[in-house]
Amino acid sequence: MAATMLNCSICPKQPTFSDLSHLLTHVSSKRHLSNLHKLQVRSYQEISASHQLSAYNQWYQQHDLGRLLSERMIQKEFTQATKRKATTPARKIKKDCAKYTEIVASESQSFAIDPSLQQTPSTRPPRTPIVISGTILQPNDESDFVSSPAKQQTSVSPG
Repeated sequence: MAATMLNCSICPKQPTFSDLSHLLTHVSSKRHLSNLHKLQVRSYQEISASHQLSAYNQWYQQHDLGRLLSERMIQKEFTQATKRKATTPARKIKKDCAKYTEIVASESQSFAIDPSLQQTPSTRPPRTPIVISGTILQPNDESDFVSSPAKQQTSVSPG
């Protein structure tokens, strides 16, 4: 593998890596991405930063690092998914599914037997008249009192 491919030209220390795996780890690191972002911002004002960014972009495309990083990410996700599956035995999953199926079946039967369980209880608070400076505000129908635009007003005599 070419030595120029294993160098990072935008990081201040310009590290050299022993293999492609280490280079890909570096290119996806926070430190490298921070340096890349800073270089992109500087490239709007500094010609040397613009040239350095152009050389980096050409190097990145020439060696197809985007594809390599993508393949590495897919492989990593596949490995993690395989590990998750390996830590949960299939027997336990089947047992849990059977248990939950029984619970759902028993609950659905209780709803079918007891009709009072099928009714949804009202969550509306009881209606009480509101007194504001000697005036009682009451709803004029069964709509929600607070949000109803039409309200009846009744005067209250001090007593």
